[in-house]
Amino acid sequence: MTLPVKQSIAHPQYNPFTVDNDIALLHLATPAKFSTYILPACLPSQNLAERMLHRNGTVTVVTGWGKDNETSHRYSSTLNFIEIPIIDNKECSRHMMNNLTQNMLCGGVLGQIKDACEGDSGGPMMTLFHDTWFLIGLVSWGEGCGQKDKLGIYTKVSSYLDWIDSVRQGWDKV
Repeated sequence: MTLPVKQSIAHPQYNPFTVDNDIALLHLATPAKFSTYILPACLPSQNLAERMLHRNGTVTVVTGWGKDNETSHRYSSTLNFIEIPIIDNKECSRHMMNNLTQNMLCGGVLGQIKDACEGDSGGPMMTLFHDTWFLIGLVSWGEGCGQKDKLGIYTKVSSYLDWIDSVRQGWDKV
């Protein structure tokens, strides 16, 4: 399924060297019709995200159509998903060569091959809280993919709620 995009807006402070502010919004030409693969997810308030959803060990679901591993030459024809816990950024930093910022979340299981990969970038990291799915992260970067001693890094969506709201308000005026 292809969804025509009317406009895309990347975060104005995106830094390609640190991969900080790795977020963009897509304004669809027509509303998406919900289906098995297209469902809404709620954006948590900053308070809910920081107090409850970003806790170390919170189980998340990451989905994507990317490669199964870093040596694969093709993208998946089926939607893949993994269940991984949030890992505290301080703990995560011990296993990563690149620095994390306060706008990033870390997830994965050391010793297991559970990771997003090429083609999954921008995909959702969600968690279920009180029977509601919340979008808490976006697949951003990693050091390889599916490495047993590495974790995945996700854009922390709650850091961008004001920016998301301001962009959407601009779209509503058009």
